[in-house]
Parts: sequence; structure tokens; C-alpha cells
Amino acid sequence: MSDLPQSAHVLPRPSRTSRPRAESAPVTVPPFVPWGGPPPAPGRPGPLNGLRLTVKDVIDVAGLPTGAGHPRWLETHPPAVSDADAVVALREAGAELVGKSHTDELAYSLNGTNAHYGAPANPAAPGRACGGSSSGPAAAVASGAADLGLGTDTAGSIRVPAAHTGLFGYRPTHARVSRTGIVPLAPSFDVPGLLAAGLGTLRAAAACLLGGAVAAGRTVRLHVPPDLWAVVSPRIGAALAPALRRLTASLPIDRTPVFEGDLLCWERTHAAFTAVQAAQAWDVHGPWISRERPEFGPGVAARFRAGSQVTRDELAPAAATVAAAAGRVAELLAGGGVLALPTAPAPAPPLPTRPIALSPFPGAPPSAEPLSAPLPVSQPGSPSGSPSGSPSVSRSGSPSVPSLFGGSPPVLPPGALRATTVRLTCLASLAGAPALSLPVAHLDGLPLGLSLVAAPGQDEALFDLATVAMPQTPATPAQDARTLGR
Repeated sequence: MSDLPQSAHVLPRPSRTSRPRAESAPVTVPPFVPWGGPPPAPGRPGPLNGLRLTVKDVIDVAGLPTGAGHPRWLETHPPAVSDADAVVALREAGAELVGKSHTDELAYSLNGTNAHYGAPANPAAPGRACGGSSSGPAAAVASGAADLGLGTDTAGSIRVPAAHTGLFGYRPTHARVSRTGIVPLAPSFDVPGLLAAGLGTLRAAAACLLGGAVAAGRTVRLHVPPDLWAVVSPRIGAALAPALRRLTASLPIDRTPVFEGDLLCWERTHAAFTAVQAAQAWDVHGPWISRERPEFGPGVAARFRAGSQVTRDELAPAAATVAAAAGRVAELLAGGGVLALPTAPAPAPPLPTRPIALSPFPGAPPSAEPLSAPLPVSQPGSPSGSPSGSPSVSRSGSPSVPSLFGGSPPVLPPGALRATTVRLTCLASLAGAPALSLPVAHLDGLPLGLSLVAAPGQDEALFDLATVAMPQTPATPAQDARTLGR
């Protein structure tokens, strides 16, 4: 506890003339921001006593600046006068704050990189990104510099870093946790969330964040929709299959598609979610961006530019589509259903080998990642007519995965990787539902996550089910062969 990382102590804020530029930013940086940590202090008595807490730098801590991943934001906002409500809940339960940690620019990225400051190193996959935008908390917990990370999740910013760094990640029910004291991005989808290396630690912290547990509902079925699993390679599906086997040992499996018979419905839902998120992000940050004219990395610049161009005529049908999709998710999960899906479509991507170029808003270089990208097409000729990579079901009801040794993890360009990831993560976000990303597997030495999503309010049921998904004893090759239909 006394070995507080040096970078976590309070240091002077950089001036505008000396702020880091893309040309000099290191490829990797420590997880803690240099302006965001108190001196070591004993934690208060409570259920989290002795646990070291790091807080994503979009969340207020009294007396410290909130930098929001951008040096111009740091310069133009005074230090916080009080702790965010989520910080209060965890500190009052005994957690010891050891520092604030990096985030992607204004939390509007899933990459885990920052054109101004660099990218936190991924201890679980050296040379690869942590994922974002809660990249700093994930790096701190994965490296052992903190026991608990408090971040935010709008479109997967807790779940994706959890998957890429081999951690447990928790997105609470949207309505159950206060967002006061947090720099918003898209308020309809924003929620504080948690990262931890152990499920017990995560559950204890979640109970404090929620302000007390409610009676957990009974999980009665597991949804494994083929349309959602179609975006991952057969090898990723096979790596996640043992966790599905453990879950379906005691639960019936339901393979009803989320979007029945028409993947274009999924395309429209993703496009609508992206438009609503972008419009809300511009509503929140547009006045500051227009006044300060900050520089952004290309992907973030492109998304803010797109948000500035969403018209009311476009926003109304997009919001209606999001509401319809939320209703569809609620219908599937009603009465004890839980959705199981890959947290991300691929393992952590390699970090860029060169600093990311900055772009003055609203300009962006032609190489800027698009706001959306086409959904990967299922390969023809997949066994039993299943989409490539999607788990099928054997006659016994156990999940199986075709083409176990076929294909490799997809290597997607940044725009396509983000778009495909958001197609998976947006369902919990738009439904306001709780989600847990579980570190259940590795592929080629890289962590993979399996996400469980329950109906809003059923957070406790997710934690109960998560204990079933985690391996208690290693499965034998013969058991996995039977699970995979071989």
C-alpha cells in the first residue's frame, strides 16, 4: 500500500505551451496521470478496506483536476470541489484512492490510445492496446498497481478493456448508479463501472456502488444468438465455448436471433445507436469544442464532426430505432433470460508503432476512421448452415462451434474493429441493462472476454451466474471435444 506509483502523486498541470504533442508522445505510458493522485492515506473501515482504488480521469476527485484525456480540457477546467458520487460510495466503504488514471480523449474511443499522452501499456498483452476508454484503470489493475478500477461505460468502455487485459468488467444497470461528478459523453448511455482482477472483489465493490443489494432474480435460460456470434472467427468461438458449456450444464439454451431473419436490422440498430451517441456527445461537448478549437486524434475528431452534423430529422427516427431495439432486448431477457455474447470480436489489437497524428477540429485527415463500417459477412458453406464462427447447438443442447481449427482471429482496421465491437456492446447500453465481461479464455496467449447481459435491475443475478461460467477445474480435452461437437 505504501508503494504508491510516483506518477500518481499530485504534480503541476502542464501549461498549454508545454503540453504533450503527438510528435513527442510515447507509444506507451504508465497508467496513472501525473496530476491525479493524493498522498497515501489509510482507508476507512468498511467492506473495501485495504483495496487500492484508481479512478478514470473523467471522474471527479475533490481537490484534483479532471483532465478528461485532453490537455486543453485540463487547462480550461478548475479542480473538482467534491468527489463524484461513485467515488464517495467506494471511499466510504474503505477503498483507498491511489491515483487517477488515463482515458481516451473525452472518453470517446474504444481504442485505449490517446493522441496527446500515449497509450497505457497492457500487462496482459504486451505491445497491444488495453482498449478504451477506461484504458488507465484497466492497465493499473492488470499490472497490480491497483485492486479496483472505477471507470465509465457508454458503448463498452469498461467491458472492452476488461476483455483485452484479462479482467472482470462490470457495467451496472443504468438507473441504479449516480453519474453526478462525471464528465458526460452520451448521458442516455453513460454509467460508471468497475474493473477488478477477481470476481469477489468486483462483487463487493459493486454492492457498494449500487448502495445495497436487491434480491437476485432466478436465471432460467441462456441466450446464445447466432446473429451476434456470426461476427467472430471460429477460433474465438471455440475458445469461448467451454464457458458456454459450463453455463448450459444447468441452463437451457435459446438460440433465437436478436434480430430475427434480417441482419440489416442489426445494421440499422448500430447506425441508430451511433447517431444518437454522436448527437448527444456533440450536445455535451460542442460548445466547448467550438470555443476552444482543440486538436483530436483522427477517430475522435471524425466522431465529433459526425455528431455536429446529425439533424433533428435524422435524430428522431434514430432514437425510435434505439427504443425499439431496447424493447427487443427487454423482451428476450424478460422472465430470467441472460444473453451470452463475445465481449469483443477480436483480441486486443497491436498498438500503433508511430505517434497518432493530431487533427484540429473540425478537420480530419482522409485516413480518419469512419463513424460506421459494414458488418463482416458470414462465410458461405459454414457447417450445418451456421454463420461462420457462430456457436451451433448439438442435439443434446450443448453449444458447439464449427471449424475449430479453421481461420485466425480477425485483424480488422480500426474503423471496422470499432464498428463491429459496438454492434456487440451497444445492446446492453441502449437497453440500460447490466453486463459483466468475464476473462474466461485466451487465444494465442491473448485474453478474451465473454459478456453476460441481464434485464435491467438484475445485476445480482449476473454475479450469481458468473461464478458458474468461470472455470473451477480445467476441462479435459475430451470434455471440450464433446462440447464442440467433435
